[in-house]
Amino acid sequence: MSVPVFFMEPVSTLQKLAEILEYNELLDMAAMQTDPAQRIAWVAAFAVSLYPATERCYKPFNPILGETFEWHDLSRDVHLMSEQVSHHPPIGAAFASAKDWTYQIVSAPKTKFLGNSLEVYPVNRTRITMKDNDEQFWFKSPTTTAHNIIVGFSWIDTSGTFEIGSTKSGHKVVLEFTACGWLGAGRYEFSGYVIDAEGTKKVKIQGKWNSHFEMAPCDAAGEPTGPFAKVWSCRKKPEHPYGFTNFAVSLNSAEGYVPRPGDSRRRPDRHYLEHGESGQAQGAKTFLEEMQRAERKVREERGEKWEPKFFRKVDDGFDVLGSEPQADEFPFYEWRGVEGALVPTLGEEKCGGAKFSPWCYPDAHSPLYFEDK
Repeated sequence: MSVPVFFMEPVSTLQKLAEILEYNELLDMAAMQTDPAQRIAWVAAFAVSLYPATERCYKPFNPILGETFEWHDLSRDVHLMSEQVSHHPPIGAAFASAKDWTYQIVSAPKTKFLGNSLEVYPVNRTRITMKDNDEQFWFKSPTTTAHNIIVGFSWIDTSGTFEIGSTKSGHKVVLEFTACGWLGAGRYEFSGYVIDAEGTKKVKIQGKWNSHFEMAPCDAAGEPTGPFAKVWSCRKKPEHPYGFTNFAVSLNSAEGYVPRPGDSRRRPDRHYLEHGESGQAQGAKTFLEEMQRAERKVREERGEKWEPKFFRKVDDGFDVLGSEPQADEFPFYEWRGVEGALVPTLGEEKCGGAKFSPWCYPDAHSPLYFEDK
């Protein structure tokens, strides 16, 4: 659904897939654990750590088909590539790799508009793989609701069951996210357990998804047998008009390398909105949507099929893990690898809004579009 930029924030959904990795050092800690209950507990801490970034009620930009976003943590050699792999239905895929783990997500969330609120149902395949033993973890995420999106003070709540499972040990994490009650009762709270393959509780987990995650060993009845250890705390957020974290702000920077032509940082509508020029942002957004329709028309006229550059669609013949959607409900996109290295630069290239080109048929577009501002 195309919406006015008034309701939007200056990032794309591909950047939101990268924002999941803000606390990726928790996966480094998971990889260090030899006890399977402790390992999956640290994976759960990482899974919860993404939720402070969901408190924003603004809508990110829908990526153009073939748009990408690439992120590096140069200090720790973590690399992520995300790509818009389908337009109807809209599907984004991302793959990240570090020394000890890989992270992959194929995401196509569904929404339900309820008048003054919007429910978001995560539909995805999220898989974390530990390189030391090929152990894979799968997720089933709870529902997030944006309240008062038309009238009143907008706020976010997440409620329901969060499941995380291991393909190797059979351990599972089951967390219950409490729905916000009257006068804010229970807001942000979650609790649950690490449960082994035999159904025995091993670790008790609790916290608030906007601030912290703590865990303690427990007996079979779920009673803690030791003190709780706080293993994750949300970093302080800066003053920002859209409520961005410092990490989210950094994702609009290209310091250290030159972004690829289809990178979200180059979107002119995103760039204009970031700098408070909403009128120009709306015009650029409309223009990009027109250009995407022109691409589709050329493709249909030529009888050609579009293929992602960095992912390959797999409709069947892949393993469905845990509570993931079945193969006939939702495809899988396999990581192909990166084509070509990023070009390093001594400083930050002024790429915002300039030379955005995810297109397959550049000759079908206005040449003015490719001029630098």
